[in-house]
Amino acid sequence: MMKKKPVKWIAILGMACSLALPLLLASCDQEALFYKIAQEVEPKEPRIKGAPTNFVEFKDWVYVASDDIYRYKNGNWNKPGKPDGKIKALAATDDYLYVLTGSGLYRSTNGANWNKVTVPSVDGYSSLQAIYGAGDILFGSLWSKADSPNQSNTYAIFYIDDSSGTTGTVKSGTALLSGAVESGGNYYLSTNGAGIY
Repeated sequence: MMKKKPVKWIAILGMACSLALPLLLASCDQEALFYKIAQEVEPKEPRIKGAPTNFVEFKDWVYVASDDIYRYKNGNWNKPGKPDGKIKALAATDDYLYVLTGSGLYRSTNGANWNKVTVPSVDGYSSLQAIYGAGDILFGSLWSKADSPNQSNTYAIFYIDDSSGTTGTVKSGTALLSGAVESGGNYYLSTNGAGIY
């Protein structure tokens, strides 16, 4: 007669159960977890979906954009309308609200009716990258792609004077414009890495 050998897997299963049982019993009390979940505040639907642009103040309204332009005043939000193209940035001067889109630069006196603006041409610089308003002047950055991977892209800063209608170049061969402010008739322009003018 043949002798049967004991099955090892039964012993292993028994050992695993004996180790898992205390963990199972310790994790049974889920009351605190469900209480915390019940106390969570339900998220609200965002008013402005996506990644909003910068905020600007124009004629007592605060403007911001994402897929559309939104304005806020005295607790009220509305959408006044937008020009063609995907909105990249907003800027405001004393007289105009400017919008930089994928299809160009636009401006409005009331935030609703948009007219396309001709951007000043600067030799070797083409793509408009940034806009900032200061007083009655709009400043912008045009981009020139580097000739090789070892070189940095360069930018030219231009201006549009709303009061006189003149345009011109402030400086070329500089860095991306990052801000503009007017104080006492002087204009200060900051750049990303090339200083302040």
